[in-house]
Amino acid sequence: MLSVIKLFDLASLKLCGPVEWNTPIPEKASGVYVIALADPTFAPSIDLTDAFQKRWNVDQEVIYIGRATSLRKRIRQFYRHEHGAPRPHCGGQDINLLQADMHVYWAATDQ
Repeated sequence: MLSVIKLFDLASLKLCGPVEWNTPIPEKASGVYVIALADPTFAPSIDLTDAFQKRWNVDQEVIYIGRATSLRKRIRQFYRHEHGAPRPHCGGQDINLLQADMHVYWAATDQ
């Protein structure tokens, strides 16, 4: 299993967070963010879309990696996205269907 800490370490990025899902982050700069399960053994009890089901990795902590020109704004968009809508963040929209405790981590970087 690739942990959040190991992922940021491999990328040589300073890990910030976590904050619980739906909690704003203070970082305004550009960078990367990771959505992670609080419990990596979580198993979805809902039918996920076929595309998401193909990407689901059992017993993995990291469930989404994204980048943003404004981390705070992008994470806020993620939180308020409604499943099926084209905006503001349809790329990870299936994550909003999960009934799991999740955390958000981030690192500011211009690369």
